Amino acid sequence: MSMTLDEEIESTAPPVSGRSVLAVLGLWLGLSAVLGAAGWFAASALTPHPAASETPTLVVVFLVYALFPVSALIVYRPSGLRDRLRFRPVPVRFFALGLLVWLVVLAACMVVLAVLGLASGSLTGPALSLVRDATDMARIPYANGFDWFLIVVRALLLAGLAEELLFRGVLYGWLRRRLPAWATILLTAALFMVEHIYPVIFPIAFLYGIGVGWLRERCGSVLPGFVVHVLTDTLLFVIALVLLGAHVPA
Repeated sequence: MSMTLDEEIESTAPPVSGRSVLAVLGLWLGLSAVLGAAGWFAASALTPHPAASETPTLVVVFLVYALFPVSALIVYRPSGLRDRLRFRPVPVRFFALGLLVWLVVLAACMVVLAVLGLASGSLTGPALSLVRDATDMARIPYANGFDWFLIVVRALLLAGLAEELLFRGVLYGWLRRRLPAWATILLTAALFMVEHIYPVIFPIAFLYGIGVGWLRERCGSVLPGFVVHVLTDTLLFVIALVLLGAHVPA
């Protein structure tokens, strides 16, 4: 049986230790608490009528997502991101494989949403709930120019980067040293599902986690999964804009 790229380099790659996992999570939570609070107060002080504005909340969410890659970079250093978390380039064929995985996951998710729609008596209800809960759809109509910057960068870049580094980088790398591939894929998919707190997203996030977890194992890199994540978030964001007929401020 041929080995995956991940298996071929497993014996020489430095491990993701439990201590490093705790270090990166602790640093992330600490920085998020301190800088998130500072960002909240700064945005509230600079925003007219902060009680009626979403800007302070958007700043905090933006910082929380941005600070995980920063924390991982501090703990693992650039070489660790490449070798330990496997955020590194791979041959083009693996990105083509990622596109195929993405299409398969999309098809499976459409089936799940159709089943949920039939069960709920509203064919479009679960799909609309998914788009609303997975994006900043509720905030978009009231967003100013700065809010749009925070929403777009967080939704289309930082969310995918932070979540893939956390679930398919740090946690996958740590668990894979202790568990077989199938168990690691299922466990990280379950954790990824739990992180998405809205019930309608649970089955979609789990299916996505399985697909991208398999891709991580097959490619030996987080990068194809990150591209898939960006494609998914971009698709959801575009659908939200279409549904809203959103007006983008100048």
